[in-house]
Formats: sequence, C-alpha cells, structure tokens
Amino acid sequence: MKTICAWVPKGGTGKSTTAGNLAFYLRDRGRVLLVDADPQGNLSGWVGPESFKYELTDVLERRAALADAIVNVRKNLDLLPT
Repeated sequence: MKTICAWVPKGGTGKSTTAGNLAFYLRDRGRVLLVDADPQGNLSGWVGPESFKYELTDVLERRAALADAIVNVRKNLDLLPT
C-alpha cells in the first residue's frame, strides 16, 4: 500500500483538484481510497455531491466505524468524506 498526501496550509492552492485528479488516474492501476480531511469538503462534493451518512469526523469521534463511513464512488475508487 502506498500513501500520497496533498497538504499545504494555505487555501486555494489546488490541493483538492490535484488529489481528485490523481485518484481518478490511479484507480486504473488498483484500488484507491480518497480521504477528504478538508473542513470545507470540496473534494467530497466534487466526487460525491450527495449527502453522506457518516464522514471523517464521525470515525475520529468513534460515532461510526471506518468501514461504514467509506463510500464507493466508482470502480476502484472509494471516498472517506468530510
């Protein structure tokens, strides 16, 4: 398993766009889990614009199991929304 993280403390630098495009590209090579840790949730709205039953905060605060919060978006692409 490989982990790739896009992190810059400043907003508007293209982190969500880069992470989303990279995830869509890498899903052709295997299964990808996209974790949206941005409080604005732009990435979650981009790949899955519906509301979610659980999100990252629910997992971190132990209100939901990780497996219950992960949503399949497309073939080989899962999302842990925020």
